[in-house]
Amino acid sequence: MNGLRVVVAEDHLALRGVIVGILSREFEVVEAVGDEEELILAAIRHKPDVIVADVAIPFMDGLSARRELLSRGVQYPFVFTTILDLPAIPIGAGEPPIAYVHKNDMVSELNLAVWAVAAGNSYISRVLRGQ
Repeated sequence: MNGLRVVVAEDHLALRGVIVGILSREFEVVEAVGDEEELILAAIRHKPDVIVADVAIPFMDGLSARRELLSRGVQYPFVFTTILDLPAIPIGAGEPPIAYVHKNDMVSELNLAVWAVAAGNSYISRVLRGQ
């Protein structure tokens, strides 16, 4: 294990377990939560290196949770998972990078996306690139 600490937010319990299993091969998953309110609290509590969050989660979507953390001065790289089309979000100057991983690409590309944003790079998975 390399020491990168990750918080996961996914509302579907079974899929959350799959994501934790994929990530645990290379990273320390410090907490896995079911909604974005819990995500904000977990991010503040654990100070992870990367946050992996579903774009569409109850209460506040992953994109809104990111904006909320940024408004509090808390900046973490995000990897967003999605089954939908790629959402367009502008990244402000000085903000941490963002990655998007289609859920069909998670097994092969989720860890790559975490590595990319941890290194300061953006990432878009194959399905979302249209390949």
